[in-house]
Amino acid sequence: MAEMLAILMGTRPEVIKLAPVVWELERRGIPHEVWAVTQHSELLEIALKEFRIEPDYRIEIPRSDSSLLSFSEETLGRLKFLFKARGPWAVIVQGDTITAWLGAYIAFLRKVPVFHVEAGVRSLCLAEPFPEEALRRWIDEVAEIKFCPTNQTWINLWNENLERHSYLVGNTGIDALRWTWEKIGQPEKLPRLVEVDLHRREHWDKIPQIIEALIELARKYLDWRFVFFLHPAIKFDREKDSPNCIFFGATN
Repeated sequence: MAEMLAILMGTRPEVIKLAPVVWELERRGIPHEVWAVTQHSELLEIALKEFRIEPDYRIEIPRSDSSLLSFSEETLGRLKFLFKARGPWAVIVQGDTITAWLGAYIAFLRKVPVFHVEAGVRSLCLAEPFPEEALRRWIDEVAEIKFCPTNQTWINLWNENLERHSYLVGNTGIDALRWTWEKIGQPEKLPRLVEVDLHRREHWDKIPQIIEALIELARKYLDWRFVFFLHPAIKFDREKDSPNCIFFGATN
């Protein structure tokens, strides 16, 4: 078993925010392996291809249903075997997904240090987002090193007496955005653009009101373009649409 870091990812956001970490490890010549778990199989594969990451190991999870409990049950044994077989000296997880939590859970039981990217994020309400708020709190509790994206997340850890080995490093999602920006080439004139990303399942019943408020705002700023990226399952009425609003993903 080689001395190496394991980087665990299972969703598109994890790929986006861990890609800059993988690239930096490669640049510095630090031995590492990328472990991909198919929590979001199709979106995961698209993101891996887009950010040019080839996992060293994949854990393919057959999804008999869409519940996180079923996914956890299917993933736990496979991930436990991979930890035992590969023996990483530490594992890097990102955010608050069930994949990140499972990785941190197994690492903790095996006394393998956990490095948490995007630590300290809090809503202070266990019910929203659920179960992510509980998952990220627990990961921070056991993480050996905690990388905070903002001043407030760093303060949150201090307020919880978790400041030991916590570092304010910025948001790796911004690093990924800059890479993408360089890849596509910067236009001579930047568009006046507002991006709206609405997808959390616990907010679906509130989406119509949120969109209506944003469309009202768009009408006041017609020289700006409002681009909405919505979950495909979200449905809303576009009768009050504005000409400077563009929608991707949602259906009427």
